Amino acid sequence: MVEGRVIYRNSRQALKVRIVFWLLLAAGLGAVYGGWAIFTSYGLSPADGGILRPLWQRLLFGGFVALFGVAIAGGMWLYCRVYVVSIETGPDKVTVGLMSIFGRRKVSHPFTAFGEQATHRGRSHPLVTMLSGLTVNAPWQSLRVEGKRLPYLVDLQAEKVDRNAIRGLSGSGSSHHRTH
Repeated sequence: MVEGRVIYRNSRQALKVRIVFWLLLAAGLGAVYGGWAIFTSYGLSPADGGILRPLWQRLLFGGFVALFGVAIAGGMWLYCRVYVVSIETGPDKVTVGLMSIFGRRKVSHPFTAFGEQATHRGRSHPLVTMLSGLTVNAPWQSLRVEGKRLPYLVDLQAEKVDRNAIRGLSGSGSSHHRTH
């Protein structure tokens, strides 16, 4: 591989993901707050009878709302930790740029650490398209790295995508590439 060669760069799509992240983080925090409000006051409004509901009802209802908020915020945080914004090859390593909450972070791996890859078409199901009129075309690729529990997610709608070079990363390891 050529030293310092950028084989993947994703700014435009990464900006969209970051905007969605902040919106869903706000929604998740709002749900956590709503869950707490339900827990502390469910039943007190005149429409609810004006009497605080039993603890188990407030825990169940408020806890569900709060856990839903935690799931939304936590899911987007996790997605951002594996969402690739750049890949650069060096003489003996590959540097992967990942999205973080406020910016980007870089992680380096030896070429041999890269394993199985899978390309996903990212298209909506024909039935969903027929019923809603909406179509989705968001192809992406998963990129497994030795020692990491979750694969990196490579958005194939990025500004610069050298598919052959990315595919060649798995050739350095002992795994293969597949398409879904």
